[in-house]
Amino acid sequence: MRSARRILTTILRYAVSRDPVEPARAVVACAGHRELARRAAVQGMVLLRNEQAALPLPATVTRLALAGALADAPNLGDHGSSRVYPPATCTIRAGLRSALPGVSLVGPAEPADAAVVVVGMSHNDEGERIMNEDLSFLGFPLNTRPGRWLVGRLMRVLTRFGRGGDRVRLTLSPRDEELIATVAAAHPRTIVVLIGGSAILMEAWRTKVPAILMAWYPGMEGGRAVADVLTGAEEPGGRLPFAIPTSAGHLPFFDAAADRIEYDAWWGQRKLDRDGHPAAYPFGFGLGYTTFDMSLVSVHGAVATVDVANTGGRPGSTVVQVYAVGEVPQLVGFRRVALDAGAATTVDVDLDLTPTLFRDPGTRTWHPRPGSPRFVAAPHSMRDPSSR
Repeated sequence: MRSARRILTTILRYAVSRDPVEPARAVVACAGHRELARRAAVQGMVLLRNEQAALPLPATVTRLALAGALADAPNLGDHGSSRVYPPATCTIRAGLRSALPGVSLVGPAEPADAAVVVVGMSHNDEGERIMNEDLSFLGFPLNTRPGRWLVGRLMRVLTRFGRGGDRVRLTLSPRDEELIATVAAAHPRTIVVLIGGSAILMEAWRTKVPAILMAWYPGMEGGRAVADVLTGAEEPGGRLPFAIPTSAGHLPFFDAAADRIEYDAWWGQRKLDRDGHPAAYPFGFGLGYTTFDMSLVSVHGAVATVDVANTGGRPGSTVVQVYAVGEVPQLVGFRRVALDAGAATTVDVDLDLTPTLFRDPGTRTWHPRPGSPRFVAAPHSMRDPSSR
C-alpha cells in the first residue's frame, strides 16, 4: 500500500503541475550521472565462482584473450517499454581497453595469461516481445476471438526462434556453451561474464572455469563497471535475488503456450529446500574479494544484533542476512556492512517478521505461526544454517 501511494503521489504531482520539470540536455547522462550508473552496475554484479583466486586479474597479466559477441555489443537489455536511449554506451571490450592500457586484448585462440568470455542474453532472448500481437487494426477476422487466439499462437511459435518474450531455455545457447568449453580448454584462467536479466543454468560448464561473474544488463557504463570488478579496482557488491537451480525440473512447471496455469506457494529457494534439491547458487549468494565471519548475538522484537568480522586481507563488504528458520529458511532482514581488513563490528539489522505470521481467512487478521522461529545470521540462504 505504501509503495502504491508513493507511485500515485508522484504521478499526480506531475500531472497537475503547470510547469513540469524537464532536465536540460546537458544534465542527462552528465558526468555525475554516468558515475552513478557505473557505481550501480558494480554494486549489483554477483561473483558466483572464484576458484584459485582467478579474480581479480593480477598485475602480471600482459595478454588477455577476449571472446563472445556480447563483449562488443552495447547490450542494454529489453527493447520493450523499459528500453532507454543513452547518448553513448561503453562496451566490455572498450572498458577493458581503458582499464588495462598496457595489456594486449587478443583473440581466444591466441596465447594469453587469462581469458574473459562474455556470453548470455539480449533483447532477442528475453524481455517484452518485439512483435505486436494486437493485429485488430487489420479488421475481420483477426479482431475476432478466434482470430486473436490464432495470432497469439503464431506469435508464441515465432518467439521461440529468438524474438524476445519468455525464454525457451534456462541454459545458455549451445553455441555459447561450446565457446566456454573451447576457451576454458585453452586457457586455465578463464573468467565467464554472464549477461542477462534472470537465472541461467550452468551445469554443463560451471566447474570447468575458475570464475563466473553475473553482470546482468550493466547499463551505459557497463563496460567500465565490468572492468572495475575484473581488475579489482572495485569488488562485486551484488547478491542473488533468486536461487539458481541445477535443473529446470526442480522449478515449478512452465508452459509458454499455456493460456492459464496455477502455482502454489512453493517456488524458487523455498521449493528447492522443501524438495531437498541443493541449489547451484542459493538465494542471497555472492562472493567478494575478502572473507567474513558473522554470528547472531540476539533478537529483540524486530531487531537482530549481529557480530561481523572481515577475516580477509583487503577491505570489503558483505551483506548480513537474517533468516527465520521454520519448515524452510526465510529472509527477514539484511544489511550491508563494509569493513577494513581485520576489522570487526556489531550491527543491528531491522527485521520484517511477516514470513513468521499467517493470515486467518475467517478473521482476516495475522497471527504468529505455531512454535517460536529460530533466527540465524548467514551470508546466504542455507538449508540448515545452524551447520555453519
